[in-house]
Amino acid sequence: MTICTKDRLKLFGNIRATTRVARTEIVGAGLVPARMAKMDVGAGLVPARMAKMDVGAGLVPARKNEGRARQARMELNAIGIMVNQIWNQMADRFEIILDEYMIMPNHFHGIIVIKNIGRPPGSPVQEIVGAGLVPAQKNEERRPPGSPVQVPTLGEIVGAFKSITTTEYIKKMEEDDWPRFRGRLWHRNYYEHIIRNEKEYCLIRRYIRNNPVNWKKDKENID
Repeated sequence: MTICTKDRLKLFGNIRATTRVARTEIVGAGLVPARMAKMDVGAGLVPARMAKMDVGAGLVPARKNEGRARQARMELNAIGIMVNQIWNQMADRFEIILDEYMIMPNHFHGIIVIKNIGRPPGSPVQEIVGAGLVPAQKNEERRPPGSPVQVPTLGEIVGAFKSITTTEYIKKMEEDDWPRFRGRLWHRNYYEHIIRNEKEYCLIRRYIRNNPVNWKKDKENID
């Protein structure tokens, strides 16, 4: 899902581009113990290519590679922080899970998981299992057994998000002299796409996460 500001106004902050030196450090006397080559790749401790290297004579020759990697990050201003706070409140207003998202200078990307979709009304509330990341909603715990489950549409979620952020923005225009906008804060429409498989899900998450790096060639960047 993508939501843009009206007229592509850049209201939420700026992209700060940085460049860093990408380097694989030499480990001990120029050699890497063979056991390290067999370690699982994770937590950024062992480079993936190192874990796949062939082990000869019990030792893996260390490599030292240098290069320059592009990096960028979105720096939110006060308006962007407000948008971020209200977005995170959406999970408490609706039966949804907020996945990867990114606030850009003039638009917003996000993945929403709508819980209980396709279930018959009154059936047991879906329980999210895994890593303890999504606790049960309090309103779910209080719902009488057999009562209908109101599953929100994406349009209702986006509409509430736009309405609440607009109301807060207008208040801050008077209190903190935030920049004024013509007509409405957000563009009337929004882009949506149903994610149908894990491969597509991973690609879209990566696209959202890398949006700041690709800002210069972003179609929403009208400069």
